[in-house]
Amino acid sequence: MNARPGINLLILLLASCAVLVLCSALGASGIGWPDPSTATGSAILAMRIRRVLAGFAVGAALACAGCIFQALLRNPLAEPYVLGVSSGAGLGAALAIISGL
Repeated sequence: MNARPGINLLILLLASCAVLVLCSALGASGIGWPDPSTATGSAILAMRIRRVLAGFAVGAALACAGCIFQALLRNPLAEPYVLGVSSGAGLGAALAIISGL
């Protein structure tokens, strides 16, 4: 184990911030960093930032859920596929799509 977990946490925090900024600047459409003084650029920037922050929040929530899942079951190898949770989630998603939710 590393004797300095604070430094590792700081490095990971800075890397996360850098990735958030980089993902906001680069998009799949290849537009680049938009000019926020124009209405179009402001809208594109707002949409990108919302999407990046939502992805970051969802990823963090899934990581926390997985950590809690493994801690409650006291099994580091417990994953949703082994316990059948993913199958139930897939069924729920399929039913939601079919019913038009």
